[in-house]
Amino acid sequence: ESSANRRVLTKEQLVKGTKKRSILWAYSLKELKLLLRTPVYFLNCVLISLIYPIFFLLPFIAGGTGSDDVSLEQIFFILRKINPGLILMGMVGAGFMLGSVNSISSTAISREGKNLYFMKYIPVPYTTQIYSKILSAFYVESAGLLILYGILYYIFRVDFWFIILSLIVVLLASLFIYQVGIFIDISRPKLNWDTEQKAVKQNLNSLIHIFLGFALIAACIILGVFFNPSFFISFMSSFLILSILVLVMH
Repeated sequence: ESSANRRVLTKEQLVKGTKKRSILWAYSLKELKLLLRTPVYFLNCVLISLIYPIFFLLPFIAGGTGSDDVSLEQIFFILRKINPGLILMGMVGAGFMLGSVNSISSTAISREGKNLYFMKYIPVPYTTQIYSKILSAFYVESAGLLILYGILYYIFRVDFWFIILSLIVVLLASLFIYQVGIFIDISRPKLNWDTEQKAVKQNLNSLIHIFLGFALIAACIILGVFFNPSFFISFMSSFLILSILVLVMH
C-alpha cells in the first residue's frame, strides 16, 4: 500500500545516510519509528504517555469559580507546603505509571508477531535487542516527563536539584517497570495475530503490566504517607531499592 520515493542521492547524502551508529541506538530508533508509523501502536503506546501527565491538572482545571470556592493560587500555596520527601515518593510512583501505561515493553515481543525469527538470525545479542526495545520506550516517556515536570514546577515551584535528583529515581523506577514488562512478554508472548490491534489492545500481558504498575504506585503513596520521610531519606532509600531491583531484573 506504499510507494517508494526514488531519487538520486548526492555523495554527502549517501555518506550521512550510511553513517555507522551504535547497534543499541540504531535498533531502538527502528523500534521508535515502528511505534510512530503504525496508527494502533501510536494511539495505544505513544499518545497515552502524553495524555496521562495532563490528568494531574484536571482536578484543578475542573474546579469551580464561584465566590465560595478556593482559588487555584490558594490551593497551590497549600500544596507547596507538602514535605518534599513525599513529593519525591509521588514522582517515583509517576515513573511506575509512565512506564506501565504505555504498554511498549509489555508488548515488545508480541509486536514482532510472525517476524520473531528476525530477532533470532540477526547478529545482535538478545540482551542488546531487549534493551533497545526498552530504550525506545524511554524516548516516548521523555515527552511525558517534560509535561510532568512542567506541571510539577508550576504547582510546587521545585528547585533545580529536586528536578535532577528526582529524575534519577524516576528513570530507575521506569527502567525497572520496563524490565518487568518485557520479562512478562518474553515469558508469554502473543505472536499469532492478524491485526496490530490484537497485539496491543487484546494482549493480556499489557493488562498485567498496568495493574502491577498501579500496585507499585499505591505502595509508593502508602509508604510516603505512613513514614513521611525527609527528602534525603526518600531519595537514598528509593535510589538503593530501585538500583537493587534493576540489577536483579537484569
